[in-house]
Amino acid sequence: FPVTIPSRQDRKPTEFYRTIMGALSHRAEGRRKQYLATLRHWCDWLGAELDFADRAGKLITGATYAKASTYLAHCQNQPAQPGRSEASSTDGKVSLSSVRHRTIVLHAIYQDLIALGLVDSSPFARCCLEYKRHRPGERRPHEVIPADKVHALLEIHGNTPEVVRDAAILHLLLHSALRRHEVIALNLSDVQQTTKGTVFLRLRKTIS
Repeated sequence: FPVTIPSRQDRKPTEFYRTIMGALSHRAEGRRKQYLATLRHWCDWLGAELDFADRAGKLITGATYAKASTYLAHCQNQPAQPGRSEASSTDGKVSLSSVRHRTIVLHAIYQDLIALGLVDSSPFARCCLEYKRHRPGERRPHEVIPADKVHALLEIHGNTPEVVRDAAILHLLLHSALRRHEVIALNLSDVQQTTKGTVFLRLRKTIS
């Protein structure tokens, strides 16, 4: 008889996954999602599914520096995201700054696990020292949107709620230093004003 694999909705997360969620609960929502995505990638490479596999906890807590180094070498050989290959400084592969960021995130997660008493040390601690500084040419060059295209993007006509919302999102993305997840998390109540009349935005979900 064929084996039916339960959907994600029907499966129960493991105790280790609940522990991880608790450890990351103090971080901002956007950062928490980013950390979980990185940890899932690491766990998949180790050979288990973070959310539902009982052996995921053993693989993560038992990982060594050698495993971490091999994993990061694997990450360096992955292709860049679609549309970025030509701008990549590493022959169409993911940039070293992206691998460095992944290293820092995983080390931070292991620091949380150390605080919980689940591990004695981080397998990525030494890797962080090895990736400590950027070298010339490692970062992917920034792409600037020409001014005429910026004006074209902002020429949005209409007064429906969807049009007004999209216009506000584009204006915030192009005229502020906000991250994408910070912009889309804003509500109308987050537009506030000081007693002197200065308008400002209250970022509720950036406290980490």
